Amino acid sequence: MRARPRGRQRGRIGGLWLGAAALVMATAAVAVSVPAAVARTVASPGPAFACRDTLVHTGGRSFRLTSVLGATRVSYQATLARGTGLPMASGGTLVVANGARQLTLRGLSFANGGGILASTSGDQLCALRFGHEAYPEVLLQPYTGGAHCCFLPTLYTYSARARGYRLSARATLTESNALAGRMPPYNPNGGLAPELVGGHLVLLSSDGRFPYTFACFACSAAPILLLGDLEGRFVNVTRLYPTAVAADARTLWSAITGDLRTHTEVLGVVPAWVADECTLGRAAPALIAVARLERAGDFSAKLGPGFDGTGAAYVRNLRRFLSQTGYCR
Repeated sequence: MRARPRGRQRGRIGGLWLGAAALVMATAAVAVSVPAAVARTVASPGPAFACRDTLVHTGGRSFRLTSVLGATRVSYQATLARGTGLPMASGGTLVVANGARQLTLRGLSFANGGGILASTSGDQLCALRFGHEAYPEVLLQPYTGGAHCCFLPTLYTYSARARGYRLSARATLTESNALAGRMPPYNPNGGLAPELVGGHLVLLSSDGRFPYTFACFACSAAPILLLGDLEGRFVNVTRLYPTAVAADARTLWSAITGDLRTHTEVLGVVPAWVADECTLGRAAPALIAVARLERAGDFSAKLGPGFDGTGAAYVRNLRRFLSQTGYCR
């Protein structure tokens, strides 16, 4: 599992460190952090997923990505765009084949000029089965080509009425790279990573509002975010998985105490830990711990300048931010 921005950047559930699972693709112009380095398949009679099994170059600039989930084969077919600086396609065709039946959705287009990378890494194409549906949902995650941003989850679902697949949900960005619409605040640097948690299929990420708010991107952490599917829409289901949140909180607290032992700033990590604690209903003791750290001088400018104050000002701004984002009321 993965998906949490942290330069020391860490994504985790159950205490597993996941940042090392990211593959960094470098070009002369930009470094791209891709969610995963290998294709993954988890099958079961109910919830299951498969994220890209093969990449095939089909001649010239054309390529095909394929994921296989049970008897269903999902393919994305496209031609590489020119002049992007990265091997990516800005459109394409989705083909879902199950036995003798083949469903095709042509003329795909992605938000914010995004494209699918012709790469063997990352959860760019996933077949998802949240329950026992006959046709899996399909997750494509086009990339917009910037540093730390952005993978844009795009969901396609089968419509019995239309007898084919349709676009049902996608992330879009404003000009300032803020999420638009009703998309939960996932981390666009890593996108969404399908995982089975407690026997349920969820999409793992972290809250993308945290990096850069209190410290630099590389100095920041973000609380775990788990998304589910509701009639073809992404919904935040994090509170339904307290064990995963508690594991995330423990790992963050361990990072905080370790950083303090080495006199490293914690201004970007503490907010994520407090957010997890608030999600678990432990806001009061968490805020008491924050006050204790402030009195001990652990939020001093001597350890780091901070992006939103230090000392007592940092604590006030932290509490306001966590209230505004709905974590701690």
